[in-house]
Amino acid sequence: MPIIYKQCPKCCSKNSVKIIYGMPTHKLFLEAEAGKAKLGGCDLNNNNPEYFCKDCRYEWNRQQAIDEVYRKIKIIKASVGGYPSEYYGVIINLTKLKATWDFTLGGKDKKSGKLLNPSSSENFIDHLKKANLLN
Repeated sequence: MPIIYKQCPKCCSKNSVKIIYGMPTHKLFLEAEAGKAKLGGCDLNNNNPEYFCKDCRYEWNRQQAIDEVYRKIKIIKASVGGYPSEYYGVIINLTKLKATWDFTLGGKDKKSGKLLNPSSSENFIDHLKKANLLN
């Protein structure tokens, strides 16, 4: 699930344009009039929105796009090993707040699980963001 920064986090439309800040040139005025860009004014700060959805008129920045994509993760599955040797697998279900794992060791299969609390789930997602998993 790649991060598409220009896709609107609110309505999922890709009909968006970049918001340009600072003193615009004549060429930029023409692009804005043609709907190819949006003028954002001269107030420059780190929290300014970077994109504008032409369908629902929502504005957002890259961090909001990142947060929305990570919020959409429902299940993570990982495994290592397999036939004929040891196998380890884990499934983390962020919707049901449940982690299950199974492993085969010495010909014996074992399964286990654990319920997660919401703060653990949020903390897990924060660590995935720090690891830049989707990029």
